[in-house]
Amino acid sequence: MEKHNALLEKIVRRLDVLIALAAEEPAPSEAVKTAEKIKRLSALGLTAGEVSTVINKPSNYVTATLSRQRKTARKGSA
Repeated sequence: MEKHNALLEKIVRRLDVLIALAAEEPAPSEAVKTAEKIKRLSALGLTAGEVSTVINKPSNYVTATLSRQRKTARKGSA
């Protein structure tokens, strides 16, 4: 039963992410860069591994992109 609940929680979390993405989807003429997709998915609570599966990139690419974004954000606020 516990395993079933954990699986159900994962499914609910992913559905929440899909709903949030659908709500903020840009117009078809607006191309969304991969880095922006990574940032959005991460902000919605997906792990780097989950993001890499969604965007079809290696997880180390996702991790490096998030690291660069955090580094840029720190420099901008300093």
